[in-house]
Amino acid sequence: RYILSRLADVLPDVVERASRDQDATMRAAGFFEGRKCWSLAERVLRARMERSEQRELPVLDALARALDAQAKHWQVVEVLKLALEASPDDARRYVAMGEQYEKMYAYGDAVESYRNAIARGAGDPDVHYRLGCAAEKAGDAALAERSYAQAVATSQIAEVRRFGIGYLYEKRGLWKEAAEHYASKLQRSGASDAELHFRLGFALDRCYEWSRAREAYRKAISLDPRHGNWHYRAGLASERLGDFDAAATAYAAAAFYSGRITRVWSYRQAVCLIATGACRRACDAFMLGWGDYIRSQVEAVPVPGGVDAKALEAYACDIDDAGTWTMDALRANGIQMLKLGFPEKAARNFEAALRRAQDFDPGLHALRGYSLLLQERYEDACQAFLQTSVYRAPYGLLADGYEKNKGMRTVM
Repeated sequence: RYILSRLADVLPDVVERASRDQDATMRAAGFFEGRKCWSLAERVLRARMERSEQRELPVLDALARALDAQAKHWQVVEVLKLALEASPDDARRYVAMGEQYEKMYAYGDAVESYRNAIARGAGDPDVHYRLGCAAEKAGDAALAERSYAQAVATSQIAEVRRFGIGYLYEKRGLWKEAAEHYASKLQRSGASDAELHFRLGFALDRCYEWSRAREAYRKAISLDPRHGNWHYRAGLASERLGDFDAAATAYAAAAFYSGRITRVWSYRQAVCLIATGACRRACDAFMLGWGDYIRSQVEAVPVPGGVDAKALEAYACDIDDAGTWTMDALRANGIQMLKLGFPEKAARNFEAALRRAQDFDPGLHALRGYSLLLQERYEDACQAFLQTSVYRAPYGLLADGYEKNKGMRTVM
């Protein structure tokens, strides 16, 4: 990239040659775009504009992309206006102009652009939705309501027809607006709609309003308890609030109602049980997620025939002197110790194997946790099982993270 950035200074005739005809210009611009050298692409395209007596639409569109990548929004608008002089009925360019006005918070101009696009045949629901957003920001509530209604009425997306404009808010990451829409919809007519309560909870979750999110999740569950994922989301909200008993109960319900065990769910349940001091129960939760894997590993490693159990125990009693043993050899020897009933020796093998591991190996941590569990060292076993994931905390930032990014939410 450094060489490319110096290209215009070292070889200025490259720009001159590339701008001699449209095809050469587009090839050069495409080359620079592919390497994200937007300023060089802009330079070549502007040179072509100066040489050409006509408005070449491919050149103008490519220049608009290069300028947009550099956040030169006003210049993008000027280029799109030039393109519209050559093709005044192109609704697509009016939509692009509206998007640029939105990025500059010029919502009144964005409304005018989207209206021009619709007048020229842009009937896509997304255009009506964007018109509604711009009108709402510009203070025209009546136009916003009409536009949103048109977006929902013309949409072919089942979720939009089901949940209204809230689903489109979700797609743009406008979680606060989505939550407000769902809450209003519930107040009007959907108090007994379980899935709508879940949507409200999820939107509030994304706004880091854990308490209100949990309340919405619980309402959804009370109406329809069959969805494992709803219990899981309620567990996450409870865990973020520090209510570990409620979280552990919710995670257990998630597994029960979904009819399946996932390592993520069992891991989160175990973390909450550890927080309440119930390490024995936490080990059971970890084993729900890792039990099948451990059993398959133990079954896959045979004990050498004709080897006396005590002799094999003595062979593995001093792992520190293992010398050139590989990680795989130590792992296999540890599994043999498990099969022969020596969990303490197995744990030492697994510890030595982990010291030789080059990459993150959650299965090896799980085997070590199991060997400690067999010794009834529950707290140590929990610490070993905790190493099976790099994600110790539930998903989500702290509340101050939301405050810092609040201003970015609506610029999508």
